Amino acid sequence: MVEGREPNEAVERHLSFLLEASREFSGSLALSDVLERVGRKLLEVVPGTRVGVVLRSRDRTRLRLVAAAAREEGSGFTERLLDGDRYPEIQQVLETRQPLQIAEVDTHSLLSPVREALAATGLRSLFVVPLVVRGHCLGALSLADAEGEELSEDSRALVLAVSNLAAVAIHNAELFGELEASAKELEKAVEVRTRRLQQSHLRLSMLNDITIALNLAHDQEGLLCAALGHLERLEGFDHVQVYLAEPEEPQVEVLGLGPGGELLRVEHELEDATDRGVLELEGVGVPLPSGPGHHLEGRGSHVLAPLVSKDGLVGAIQAFATAEEAFGSEELELLQQVAGEMSIALERARLVEAERQRTRQFRVISDIGRQLTGRVGAGHLLDTAAHLIRESLGFWMVAVLQLDESGQELRVAGSSSADDSLGDVLKEHRQRVDEGLCGQAFGEGKPVLAADVTSAPGFLATKGVPTRSELAVPIRVEGVTLGVLDLQSERLRAFREEDLVVASTLADQLGAAIKLAQLVDDLQEEREFTQRIIENMSGGLLVTDHRRLVKVINTRGAEMLRIDPEDLLERDLIEVFPSAAPLFQYAPDTVSRECEVLRADETAVPLGFSNAFFADATGRRTAIIVTFRDLSEVRELQRQVRQAERLATIGTVAAGVAHEIRNPLFGISATAQVLAGELTDGALAELCHSMLEETNRLNRLVTSLVAYGRPPSLALSPVDPVALWREVVEACRPQVDESSCEVVIEGEGEDDRTVEADHDQLKQVLLNLLLNAIDAAESRIELAVDWEAVPEKVVLSIEDDGPGLTEADLEHVFDLFYTTKGKGSGMGLAISRKIVEDHGGVLQAQARPGEGAVFEVLLPR
Repeated sequence: MVEGREPNEAVERHLSFLLEASREFSGSLALSDVLERVGRKLLEVVPGTRVGVVLRSRDRTRLRLVAAAAREEGSGFTERLLDGDRYPEIQQVLETRQPLQIAEVDTHSLLSPVREALAATGLRSLFVVPLVVRGHCLGALSLADAEGEELSEDSRALVLAVSNLAAVAIHNAELFGELEASAKELEKAVEVRTRRLQQSHLRLSMLNDITIALNLAHDQEGLLCAALGHLERLEGFDHVQVYLAEPEEPQVEVLGLGPGGELLRVEHELEDATDRGVLELEGVGVPLPSGPGHHLEGRGSHVLAPLVSKDGLVGAIQAFATAEEAFGSEELELLQQVAGEMSIALERARLVEAERQRTRQFRVISDIGRQLTGRVGAGHLLDTAAHLIRESLGFWMVAVLQLDESGQELRVAGSSSADDSLGDVLKEHRQRVDEGLCGQAFGEGKPVLAADVTSAPGFLATKGVPTRSELAVPIRVEGVTLGVLDLQSERLRAFREEDLVVASTLADQLGAAIKLAQLVDDLQEEREFTQRIIENMSGGLLVTDHRRLVKVINTRGAEMLRIDPEDLLERDLIEVFPSAAPLFQYAPDTVSRECEVLRADETAVPLGFSNAFFADATGRRTAIIVTFRDLSEVRELQRQVRQAERLATIGTVAAGVAHEIRNPLFGISATAQVLAGELTDGALAELCHSMLEETNRLNRLVTSLVAYGRPPSLALSPVDPVALWREVVEACRPQVDESSCEVVIEGEGEDDRTVEADHDQLKQVLLNLLLNAIDAAESRIELAVDWEAVPEKVVLSIEDDGPGLTEADLEHVFDLFYTTKGKGSGMGLAISRKIVEDHGGVLQAQARPGEGAVFEVLLPR
């Protein structure tokens, strides 16, 4: 401003606008913001329809439209590349760096190539100014108008001023954008570098963890689980698996982790591999099958590193990823490092396992030998031996074959298999003694080893057993072959030289165990034979030591003494049975003696016994053997013989007495009857009647006496015991009614079984018993028939509630002429007992003083 001159109002307004535009343009460093503000500001102060900003591309070879503003439509940022030939006015301004005013687009020669396109936009005039900063042309600002109004000089000057401000703001925004892009690229590079460092650190840490885990794991399975588990946790490793192969083996093992972290494995057959000692990992030898339990669809890449031992290549470790080109040199280096550590660990694990195997084999051989020789007999010896060998040494199938009874075939006497379903197949296996590898080992007396049974001459397959290799070792003792120890495997080349040594040692132990078992079995058989003799002795056998502690007692002896053998063993016999002291009296001149022993149930038993004393080399008695027998039956037989002799005597005497008595008795009876007919009243008539009664009683006595001594004559027929009791009760009805006793037949109508007996004689027995009971009972008599109380017997019992019998009564109650009643002959029970004994039964009584009498008739069923 010139001093002394009034400022022009338009100039002030323009200056104010430019200051405001400068502040507004510099208020943002975002290119889109700046361009939007430039367009909006220009349309505020100059006429025009549309403002556009065209900048050169970053390589300065092309144009790009970055912003456009329209008075009615508003402004917007849009960046796209432009074809320079379609904008000749822009190209001229960029080349000349001078503003270009085109009043009429329809007539201007510069726009003739694009006139049709411009006409379609409806624009009639253009004003284009360059955007220059520090000598660099950034682009151009285009002001287009649809009215065709030419800009005034002030407006052009204002547009130029705004373009200069816009150029600076755009330049600053581009610099800021470049700086921001550089910062982002730097940040991204730092992030990538950091991530790589982190991954590198993670891999180093993982490698360290794997190394530690491999060093801590001494078995193959443990170290493989550790390594695979750590690797699968690394970013980008979707699945990892290991290939392992043994030299000379036609298959490779593929191992991977299952869903639960468990180690899964499959065997993959090698195909057309010329060198089995080298694992061909890519293609021909092993076609890289998927790991067990894992399948990743669309695997994009994999990386593989070899596992090398001192013997050469033994396997490989392989990682898979679904992404393409997921693995680089770092992943390969890491996998190689892990493979190196794994190779060392696998070799160490194999050495440790081999040493463990040797130690375990020696320990197992010793343990098996101890267990086998510790058995007291054959029994399940060979099954036990086969199971111990298989479980302890890890063989797949173990069998022990022996000659059968014919001596022509080998049979499986003991077996154990990892496949339980083969148990029955093995037990049923038989083969001729000259067949198969077992027959060869048996015949030659030497071990036979077949690494591949398909190429072994004479191999004999067992149906259902997938044998691929076999080791047969003869079991020999003292130059004699007792059998064959047969080891089989479902794998080729499963047995090595060390297995042959182990199997031969086990075969020797088996031979010793079998021989010992045979001796023990022979001894056991002799012992059992002796024991059977002792148990089947008709008498008792008792052995004590020198202290009289019972060491042996047979069943019959315990039954005689009525004691459980367990209650007597290791006890002093005299403490248990004080009355047995005579058993131990030494009397060398006495072969057999008798004594009476009070048994455990307080009953006495007569024993006939003999004893023997064993002495050691010093003459000290070490054991006493007592043999004894129950003399009760002997004494009963003696009693029966005496009774039979007495009966015979009685019969002879009775016959003579009856003859001598009946003749005069008949005369007396006839005379008394004549006198009784003559004397009808008075004392003499009563005397005659008394004489007749006595002669009749004497005749009945003689008749009973003759019947008692007469040999039995039975008319047997089926008799219902319950029905017979009813007949007897009815026959005694007058006596029952007179006594007012209640007579009860228990079990009446519950059983219709019969017994073979003489109906009349058995009825006579029951009549005698019931009449005696009526005489003794106070109010009640119980009659019963029991088919179950005594084996093979039926018991007819009668029980009254009278005074009962004493022990003294019981000794003589069945004696002839013995009676406890005021009147009676004492022959009823004696005759009844004889009738029952004639039936092969027993008539017995119980002494129950004060509790009533019980009589039982035991008849054979």
